Amino acid sequence: MKINDDTITEILSPCLKKSDSVLYYCYGIINAKIGSMITADDRNYIIGFTDKKLIIIRLDGEEEPKKSIAISYKQIKYATTSNWLLGFGYTIKMYFDNEFMLEFELKKNVLGIKEQKENLREICEMLNKKFE
Repeated sequence: MKINDDTITEILSPCLKKSDSVLYYCYGIINAKIGSMITADDRNYIIGFTDKKLIIIRLDGEEEPKKSIAISYKQIKYATTSNWLLGFGYTIKMYFDNEFMLEFELKKNVLGIKEQKENLREICEMLNKKFE
């Protein structure tokens, strides 16, 4: 499957409820940390951000959706955002109560996804306000 703005919204639509508003999405890599153990995952993900929850969809090697999960912002203790060196992307870290952390590595420019750069800016703004 070729990933672009239209296929991302199509993939995310089953995960959304009518009460969800404000959807920003992006495409990138996620790493997880449990205590002092880091698990690197070089698979790509589609990540959706609504006003109430975070949606993570894992893609396989052919860019087909494999697994999805929705996480309420209430489960997230706090989040941080930072620019990469030279401004090529962002790192978003989300911390949970049980020593679990997700780290998103997100490039500003991804071939086929025109909204990536603008969505990343909006996502960082939204998370900074939510977790001040």
